[in-house]
Amino acid sequence: MTNVDEVIVIWDGVQGYGGRHNLTGVRSKDIRSQLEGIISQWNQSEGDVFDRAGEIWFRIVDEQPFIDCNKRTATALVDRLLVSEGYKLVATMEEMAAVVNSYTGTGRGEKERWVKWLRRNYAMRR
Repeated sequence: MTNVDEVIVIWDGVQGYGGRHNLTGVRSKDIRSQLEGIISQWNQSEGDVFDRAGEIWFRIVDEQPFIDCNKRTATALVDRLLVSEGYKLVATMEEMAAVVNSYTGTGRGEKERWVKWLRRNYAMRR
């Protein structure tokens, strides 16, 4: 599992790839605590690796801990988590970006749609 510092490194790395530039920073003064709560979801969530990854993605995107790059950070984190569990992305990055960018913020149904996409587009490495 990852930690808060790794999430911040991921966030720092995805800045500059789309979004609103020059809006770096965090929304909360207590971002470490907020991210620790999100990360702890990995261990506390019920379900398989895809359910847990979907929950983490949804919480980062929904709670918006960063001023910008929340979807990109969440997506990069989910990819890192799934790869660490032995999976690899079989879809193209463009296909993944299209799904991520179609997120409308309309609730938990979006999370379920994302989890289904993860299940279809990540496969165990051989």
